[in-house]
Amino acid sequence: MRRGILLLGITLLLAALTLLGPEGHAQSSSGVPQYYVSINYPMWGEVNGTPTLVKSGFYPDGTVITLPKENYTYLSPGYRLLLIPNVTFVYLKSNVSILVKVQPQYLLNVSTAYPLTVLISGSNVSVSGPLWVNASTQVVVPPQSSLLGKGERAVLLNPGSFVVNAPRTYKADWQLQFYVNVSSPYPVLAYVNGRLQTLTSGWLPGGTKIVQINPYYYLAPFERVALSPVLNLTLDSPLNYAPKITYQFLVELSQNVTVPALVDGKPSYLSTGWFDQGTQIQITAGPANVSKGVQFYIANANPTSFTVNSYVYVKVSGYYMYFVNLTSPLNGSVNGVPGTVYSGWYKRGTVIVLNKTVAVYPNGTEIVSEPSLSVIYVDSPKSVEVTKLVYYYLNVSTSFPLKASVNGYEVILKSQWVKAGSNVTVPPQYYYVNSTYRLELLNPEVIRVTGPTSYVAKWSPEYLIAFNASFPLNVTVNNSTYLTHSLWVPVGATVKVNPYVQVSQGVRYQVEPFELMVEHYVPPIPIEGKKQFAVTLNGNVQWVDQGAQITLYQPIPFYETGLWVGTLSAQNGQIVTVNSPLNETLVTQVNYQYALTGFTFIVSLVLSGLTLALRRR
Repeated sequence: MRRGILLLGITLLLAALTLLGPEGHAQSSSGVPQYYVSINYPMWGEVNGTPTLVKSGFYPDGTVITLPKENYTYLSPGYRLLLIPNVTFVYLKSNVSILVKVQPQYLLNVSTAYPLTVLISGSNVSVSGPLWVNASTQVVVPPQSSLLGKGERAVLLNPGSFVVNAPRTYKADWQLQFYVNVSSPYPVLAYVNGRLQTLTSGWLPGGTKIVQINPYYYLAPFERVALSPVLNLTLDSPLNYAPKITYQFLVELSQNVTVPALVDGKPSYLSTGWFDQGTQIQITAGPANVSKGVQFYIANANPTSFTVNSYVYVKVSGYYMYFVNLTSPLNGSVNGVPGTVYSGWYKRGTVIVLNKTVAVYPNGTEIVSEPSLSVIYVDSPKSVEVTKLVYYYLNVSTSFPLKASVNGYEVILKSQWVKAGSNVTVPPQYYYVNSTYRLELLNPEVIRVTGPTSYVAKWSPEYLIAFNASFPLNVTVNNSTYLTHSLWVPVGATVKVNPYVQVSQGVRYQVEPFELMVEHYVPPIPIEGKKQFAVTLNGNVQWVDQGAQITLYQPIPFYETGLWVGTLSAQNGQIVTVNSPLNETLVTQVNYQYALTGFTFIVSLVLSGLTLALRRR
């Protein structure tokens, strides 16, 4: 294969040599000579006025080849080749060799808001957008600024340098700055973006926060100058600060008080402080506020009237007063002088005595006014809470001591003043005269005191009725029945002793019933009773005295036998003694011996009757 290709190449070369004339040019078939144009890199141009990609080859004699000074071949969006020929015009009369310089270039995409100057291969270039740069070229972006107007510029924040060996992007970062012009004979202290410094003329970034902290410059301990206006702004334009200068002097009061005064003819309050030069001040006598509840009463001031042209010391004489606040006027005394004490201003050292006041009204109402402080030494503001309590008269009528509770506290209730809203509870109770005579309260009550109130206790006498018996009695009093040995009975009530007293299941006592109307003390009443037990036979109950004998019997057929089953298990017809409750049930069964004998007897009688009848026939 390789040998065939080699032979083909040799054959073509020999054919070409036969076409060349004696001067090395090709001879066309028409007899027009052709010359060889050698170009190291094809590039677009014109051949005889026709756009053509010019490349190495034979062209006819007299051919005109025109090439641009430079051309480009784009290999990718950010990569191209710059083509520069050594000749741009050829009139072909002989063989020609054209040398094309091939220069790789990369796209530098520059983004900038303002004109940007860069240094490319040692030359300054003004850039406002993308540009092509030769490969391996160093690009330098120097520090720079762009003046936008008077007192306004843009400063490049990201200068630098780099070598272009690939497509790349450079974005210019500009900072807008404004010129701050400070024209002040005295230092201007301010926080600039939070940093304390002396503000001077110069460029500052837009958006800078400037807060002046001390608009004063002290020339002496009692003299200063005030700078105005005071800066407090965010920089968004050029600033020209030429503050107004005002001289001020200290006016010092001998007391730490605020005094009424006329300042430049206007009513005001004066305290130690700085005042502009030329200020006219006139101090008036009277109370001066110091703080809440504190005054200083000015008796005299020296000087009283003056113009501020230097440091002024004012000697103030007077005394302190404090406000005493009473929620309600109250009887008492001030420095020993009796009278009604009101809220107001009192001189320091004053002694105030406040009395508890009771006002009684004819309708049974009493109002008590009581202060939270009874003695006040005025050395500071005071606040006194005067509590007003309303009391109502509770009129109690009772013949015997009466127990009660007032708001939870147990007392012996008598007529008295009771605080409004109180709860007076009179519970059920008894008053014992002795061991056999007492009185019962008939009208217990809960009283809510909302006004003058009366309460009349109603008592009912009672006597203790006792029974001498070994067992409790069944007693009825006023339709109520009790099982007891004794009970309290109201005077005039009737005691009914019932005939039977059941003391347990199946056990009772029988007594002689009687009635007794209670009018006075009755000695213990002796009671005799019979003990009885319940005897239950086949479910039928009857009461039998203790010790009595009974026969357990119930008729049954002759051919049956019976047995009482239960407490005793006795034979039918058996006699038993009752000393406890009995519960018996008769159980019967057939007696087969008696039944067979009876049956035989009956059969015999029948047979005998039949025999007798047959004989008679």
